[in-house]
Amino acid sequence: IHHGEGTDGKFDLPRLAKIIDAAKPDLVALQEVDRKTTRASGVDQAAELAKLTGMHAEFGKAMPYAGGEYGEAILSRAIRLTMGRSSGSIKIDSTMAPPERAPWR
Repeated sequence: IHHGEGTDGKFDLPRLAKIIDAAKPDLVALQEVDRKTTRASGVDQAAELAKLTGMHAEFGKAMPYAGGEYGEAILSRAIRLTMGRSSGSIKIDSTMAPPERAPWR
């Protein structure tokens, strides 16, 4: 997501959330995500996108950056995910936990 910055140079997570919502995905993999960095004004971008889309988020830190963290994230509509690193790979465990905006509610 290029740390939330669009090609117009504006940081606009609501715009990105609208793009995600329009696709109606069950699962979204995101790269270049900031978590509480000065560049992102202290925003946890994965958590904010989860809130805006009604999905669950899990963030995976790649490295410390600008007073926060920089890495990858997964958004999931119907399951809660946890990510962990082991031997250079990412392990994903899931449990069913539909969010409040699940389409079947």
